[in-house]
Amino acid sequence: MGTNNNSMRIIKDIYWPEKMKLYFEQTMRATPSQFRNIASGSLVREIEDKTRERNGTEVEEQDLLNAFLDTIPVYFRSDMLKLLSDLGINTNRSKEDKVPVNDIAEMKEAINKAVSLAGVNCDNQILDSIIKAYEVSLSNIRTNIVLGTTTRKVEHRGLTVHFSDIFNQLNPYKVAVENQLLPNNGMPADKYIDEVLETVPVLGYMIEFNVAVGIESIGIMCASHLPQKLEKMAALKNSPESLKVNFPILNNRGIRYASIYGVNYLKGTTWIYCMGNQVSGYSCEWVQSLLEDFAYKIPTKTILELCLNANSITIEFSYIKNQPDSITFQMCVNSFDEIPKNLNNFIENFGKNLNFRSEKKKYLYAITFTKSGQYLHLKGDYSGTMVDCLTGPFNQKPSEDCK
Repeated sequence: MGTNNNSMRIIKDIYWPEKMKLYFEQTMRATPSQFRNIASGSLVREIEDKTRERNGTEVEEQDLLNAFLDTIPVYFRSDMLKLLSDLGINTNRSKEDKVPVNDIAEMKEAINKAVSLAGVNCDNQILDSIIKAYEVSLSNIRTNIVLGTTTRKVEHRGLTVHFSDIFNQLNPYKVAVENQLLPNNGMPADKYIDEVLETVPVLGYMIEFNVAVGIESIGIMCASHLPQKLEKMAALKNSPESLKVNFPILNNRGIRYASIYGVNYLKGTTWIYCMGNQVSGYSCEWVQSLLEDFAYKIPTKTILELCLNANSITIEFSYIKNQPDSITFQMCVNSFDEIPKNLNNFIENFGKNLNFRSEKKKYLYAITFTKSGQYLHLKGDYSGTMVDCLTGPFNQKPSEDCK
């Protein structure tokens, strides 16, 4: 096999004919390198699960096809289907194949518990309206779902639900407007998402909403092997002046690419999301210098050192000020024990008592810097997939193909 030997483990109750092994190897070779290592292992498990679901003991072509349709992001799916078709596989999905779904009622129960732990309010009408509008994504078992709160004062804290979808292509802002979840006032921030969609190779989208007030942010994810140059995105007609003005500073600090471009509709800002290994020169001095560039208060050495573990950096840009509105360093961990215990007692209680859909409890914690100070975030990886996504194939260095 041309794939990782550990990923191609043949479980005793499922037999792989040589023909199916060959098909699998050929498709894996055509899979983008950013997905190959992680996708090969998950695909083997998915193919074998599909075989078991139909009470089979031997992998067949339809098992291969159905697993690919459920596991490969939309951006790459047409190429994969063409390859399978070229191999002689019928690419019409089996009607008997059952696609697992996310239990919406169970998810709402987890959200309500998180609301109680955060000590905030929830507007059930808003929650139900968002779930209904994005049901195609939220019901997909592979959609990343994260529940989070912050250490801000309770009136500014809230409970946020973040979900990202790379399996359904749609215009998330258009869906929000059509369902009266966001206004369309014709402002630059309202036009920004459409402009990004027309400019970048789209892997998928993400939404973050506050359960008491509605949608906060929408972001467009660039194809994982094609993060886009910040210089190019700063030149977009609807980018804020603060991004254009501060691009030279970011460029000098090695922040030259971003993988997600989005809008915070509550604040009227745009933001860029850079993966950790897209930035060079990480050190305490680098973090301190970046904060000093924008006249932010310098934190303790302990906080600076925590930022060195960041998997991503998010920088938010105002349409009315020339300074970045905030800078956030986000860290991913595979267990609660990896979260620094001296961060905040409230955050610790929140994280320990969250409900998760996944058996393994993974987390994301972050530090946000603003002109008025800093605060902490803690997010539980409810779906059990977000941490793997951010530490796996999405966290790639820019490709030579990036323009």
